[in-house]
Amino acid sequence: MYEITTERLAFRRCHPDDFEAVMDIYSRPEVARMVASWPIPADPDLVRERCNPFPDEKGIVGSVLKDDRVIGTIGCARKPEGDFGLGYGFHPDHWGRGYATEMAFAVLDRIFGRADCTLVTAGHYIDNPASGRVLAKLGFRHSHTELCLSKGRGHKADCAEYTLARSDWLEFRTQVTYRQAASAAKDMR
Repeated sequence: MYEITTERLAFRRCHPDDFEAVMDIYSRPEVARMVASWPIPADPDLVRERCNPFPDEKGIVGSVLKDDRVIGTIGCARKPEGDFGLGYGFHPDHWGRGYATEMAFAVLDRIFGRADCTLVTAGHYIDNPASGRVLAKLGFRHSHTELCLSKGRGHKADCAEYTLARSDWLEFRTQVTYRQAASAAKDMR
């Protein structure tokens, strides 16, 4: 049933049954405004579309579960430029517990195991330093800052952009486990 499991969480491809939980998560302005592609209010058609299983050849995108309940979504998918991009969103009731770091660690481990993935990019809006701490704990390196569209905000906002090369991941991976990464992220809050 689950494609990835960690000590506390599980990951599986999105499923239409996830609609209510995903709609609840991305209907919250505090979540939607921190990701680029979710409008406020949440669009039920977009949620339905994103709850369909994501094609394997394009990456890993799905739901994060805690005790069999969807608490967030995470994905590492091929972008039009060819690199993979990491993104995630969690219900606010589950913020500050290291869950994003824990599951992102496991997803990165899986995606870098693919022959077609040599670089992953990620970003966060400047007013979301918690995501910056998650990315730092995963070994990402800041590359630049740019203006990025946020559908939830309805305008562009300053966004810190990061990269993580496979070679850096493999070195980082030997030094830390997902539990250590999640614990470190949680302790920073």
